[in-house]
Amino acid sequence: MSNSVKNVLIVDGETDTRLALRLALSARGCAVQEARSPGEALDAVRAGSLDLVLIDLNMRDCDGIYLCRWIRAVSSVRIVTLCVSEAAQDDALLAGANDFIRKPLSIEELLSRIQVQ
Repeated sequence: MSNSVKNVLIVDGETDTRLALRLALSARGCAVQEARSPGEALDAVRAGSLDLVLIDLNMRDCDGIYLCRWIRAVSSVRIVTLCVSEAAQDDALLAGANDFIRKPLSIEELLSRIQVQ
């Protein structure tokens, strides 16, 4: 894991996905926070000290594109989105995301992408 990625926020409504990502990132030395809702995510971003935010664009209770825009308006933190369609990935990039990963998610691809700055 890149030395510059230490503090990661995972924004995802699915417990299993958050667990898998937390385990993979923690095993590589990252401090991981989790958010199940936009409110929790916004609180974590406001608190600062994040190096990376992973956002699932397909959460039931959250418009991931809106969340990307909000985060980008208040922070320069790196944003990587998890999305299922090409249209969603384009929308995320236009909303301020730095990168995207298509679902179904490959943990190895995720780790490779977040190492590249």
